[in-house]
Amino acid sequence: MNQKSLSWFTWKRLIIALIIIGILLLSIYFYSMFRSINASKVDGFDQTESYLLQETDMTKIDKMYMYQDEILYHIAYARDKDNEEWIVFVPILDETVEDTEEDDDDKDTETSDKEEKNEKDMITIDAAKMMSQKDIESAWAQECSECELKGSSPALIDDTPLWELTYIDNQNRYVMEYRKLEDAETYEQLKLNRKYNKKG
Repeated sequence: MNQKSLSWFTWKRLIIALIIIGILLLSIYFYSMFRSINASKVDGFDQTESYLLQETDMTKIDKMYMYQDEILYHIAYARDKDNEEWIVFVPILDETVEDTEEDDDDKDTETSDKEEKNEKDMITIDAAKMMSQKDIESAWAQECSECELKGSSPALIDDTPLWELTYIDNQNRYVMEYRKLEDAETYEQLKLNRKYNKKG
């Protein structure tokens, strides 16, 4: 009888130990994935910041955002030497080039071509002529008083500077709304019906 009790107790301990190890492994996995996702959100910000400070008139970067449309944009709120604030939309182009046996002159030409392309495609806007995040969110809140704001950040669609608002509306739909930075007028709106809601 004692032997049966002892073996059952050992199995019980083994199962509990396996469950604890499983939970720890899952926790480590999800923590690593969370860190990886967060790191990818700011991936390349350092390079973009260095590029703006070295190749443009900007002397300070206040905030950086990321927006993905047809191509990825890094959006910087930056200041020049006169402390004027600018919004800079920097296209992040896929410039991965395989190593080939090119001479240094060809590499220098390729690098300058990339810089010219980035400079040409970059959009710079005087922030003083645009509405602030606070003003856009206030205008939105007046029109959608029963809505629950989930996120808010700058965006760019068809070279139009916008502010993206994501929220739950009064009909429990998930809404992505784009407002123009110059006057907070609605530019585009996408409403998604939620399959599951709080009411069940």
